[in-house]
Amino acid sequence: MLSLVFGSTVEAISAVVTAFMSGLAIGSYFMGKWADGRKDTLLIYSLTELAIGVVSLSFYFIIISLPDIYYTLNLNIENAPFLFYYNGRYVRYALQFLLVAAPTLMIGATFPLMVKTYISSRNYIGEGSSIIYAINTFGAVIGAFLGGFFLMPAFGIRMTLFIAVLINIALALTIYMIKRFRLSAPSDTPYGDNAIRLKEFLYSTEHSKIPPLIGWSVLAVLALSGFAAMAYQIAWTRLLSMVIGNSVYAFSAILTTFLAGIAMGSLLFVRQIDRVKDKLLLLGIVQGVLFLTVILCLPLMDSLPALFIALFRGLSGTFLGLALIDFIIVSSAIFIPTLLMGVTFPIAIRIYTNKTDLIGEEAGMLYSVNTIGCIFGAFLTGFYFIPSIGVQKTIIAISGLNLVAAIIFILQSETLRYRMKAIAASASVAFYFLSLLMMPQWNVGLLNLGVYFNADFFQMAEGHMIGMKRFYDESKLISYEEGSGGTVGVTEAHNHLSLQINGKTDGGTSTVDIPPQILVSAFPLIIHPDPKLVEIIGLGSGISTGTATMFPVSKIACIELLPEVVKANRFFSRFNHDALKDERVNLIIDDARHHLTYHEQKYDVIISEPSNPWITGVSNLFTLEFFEIVKSRLKEGGIMSQWIQLNSLDTKELKVLLNTFKTVFPHVTVWASSPQDLVVLGSKSRLELDPSRAGSTFQISGVREELQKVGINNPEDLFGRYMMGDKELERFCRGAGLNTDNRPVIEFEAPKSLYTNTS
Repeated sequence: MLSLVFGSTVEAISAVVTAFMSGLAIGSYFMGKWADGRKDTLLIYSLTELAIGVVSLSFYFIIISLPDIYYTLNLNIENAPFLFYYNGRYVRYALQFLLVAAPTLMIGATFPLMVKTYISSRNYIGEGSSIIYAINTFGAVIGAFLGGFFLMPAFGIRMTLFIAVLINIALALTIYMIKRFRLSAPSDTPYGDNAIRLKEFLYSTEHSKIPPLIGWSVLAVLALSGFAAMAYQIAWTRLLSMVIGNSVYAFSAILTTFLAGIAMGSLLFVRQIDRVKDKLLLLGIVQGVLFLTVILCLPLMDSLPALFIALFRGLSGTFLGLALIDFIIVSSAIFIPTLLMGVTFPIAIRIYTNKTDLIGEEAGMLYSVNTIGCIFGAFLTGFYFIPSIGVQKTIIAISGLNLVAAIIFILQSETLRYRMKAIAASASVAFYFLSLLMMPQWNVGLLNLGVYFNADFFQMAEGHMIGMKRFYDESKLISYEEGSGGTVGVTEAHNHLSLQINGKTDGGTSTVDIPPQILVSAFPLIIHPDPKLVEIIGLGSGISTGTATMFPVSKIACIELLPEVVKANRFFSRFNHDALKDERVNLIIDDARHHLTYHEQKYDVIISEPSNPWITGVSNLFTLEFFEIVKSRLKEGGIMSQWIQLNSLDTKELKVLLNTFKTVFPHVTVWASSPQDLVVLGSKSRLELDPSRAGSTFQISGVREELQKVGINNPEDLFGRYMMGDKELERFCRGAGLNTDNRPVIEFEAPKSLYTNTS
């Protein structure tokens, strides 16, 4: 929801994550301190759940009116003369922080309340905290899975939020009833009498607190653990998105598996935590094994494309099979490390907490410190580590934090002798630096094959693996960059160049790729009587922008999300007329939807050529609301040109897209730019197809030569690409639904046709 208002840039997403985590940290810390002095924690918990529901419901109604609020604030602050160093992004970040942190503040407060309520009536801190942490995380697993795979596709985003709010309210009422009518009967006897006496001795409130050095060590290691966990998640998501794709289902599979591993890990030693004598050594071993698991599995990660292809042979018949492939790929990469991450927190809370009357404060402190580590892990990994050293080296560097944590606790172990500690620490450090020297580099050419998109192509070849190997052998990766927003590669094969974003080709110079890139610009610029101001959404290979420069336009604004795409354009300069050096071209690095929403400039022609509409983030550029934004930015008689890729788009979804487009634009024409692509033109005014004007356009040498590249030599060839007008489109779309921000049908349905020949 926030990406619709603030955009899908890395900065915007990072601001949301930071606000989310900050709310959790602040809420858990202050509620933990406050709860220990009170006896009515069950009632407080009930009120907190109610507040989460109410605030989240308010959040929805605020966010749907947020564009107007944000625009007004942005305009007023920009005009304030005393803000000499004002940057519009600060308003965006401040609003994001306030909106997201409000409900998450209370979500964070629930953890120490749960721990306090549950464990204060049972004398088993280690096991109790493990159970609370595991059950809470399993709830997150179910939320991530059902939200991504079922609730949003079936009910839409608004109703999914309302369902979550109802759960909060129902939970609050249930807990209040338990409290009001004393339905709970907490028992202090989870074990036999002997166990109780032992635990009463171990966890007596008279028992002294842990030494300060150990306490600070636990806090430091939990901060490092949170940092590493979030950094791993971001790095693994970047890696896995090149193998299983960028659909909403791929991201849901990654998040669900990540959380499931943590939840199961927290139950791994649930009965042993309280019984292990040297818990410092146990935590050190867990962190050490986590480090070893990451380092030893890392060289195998570039084999994931081959595993995908092997699984594709037997499981690709249904959407369920494809979802299963995603889960198998993700689990093979991250499940064991996340399992070990889940063990860390319950052991840490058992080491840090000896007094049950302070358990709320101490649990809140640990949760808060762990979450603060997550904040820095998310920020530094996305902005600095991956763009600077790449995904593989980022994971290696982050694993070093686990090694540091392991050494800290092994050195403080009470059972290991000094010599054993020295040997273990020295051997671990030596192994780490040896790994740095000997670690083989990933074959990024294999990862960049886009197996998730080209698997059906490989299947047509003689055997999956042979097809993939042949495809790899016949192509040469001439450029590859890992940026904060995605990976961008340029590949040369059979004397043609192609641009890949996260492994998927999104532009190129082959005979299949060239026509739609040229015609998405040419069609509207020929049909518009006098185009002067042009905006292009998506730079890609720059060919569409290059085509626009052939026309006598005054200004071309080109919006691109990824700076790495701009860098890659140097390889396409001889195909796109070196468009970025044209003085009429103004390159804007921003999210297109955000830019169009908050900038009032109007254009004669707006050309939209993003990637496929099922890709998360890109899908925001194919909704009813986005088309409305574009219409508001067109001058009188202005034209929007929309590129629609027919591959992996079923007839039903195509009708939904076209119906959405024609609902916004009163006058629409549909054109064939290639056997696999459409160009759809929309306008508030009737689109006049004037052969004489088209003929005069053909007299411009640059335009004529550009169109001849795609087999259009005269106006007759051009109008031969015409497919439908208003009446034909009305018949074709009869009964079709709409693709909206609330019900993004295409984002959820189109991935199911990913390997179907729909063109």
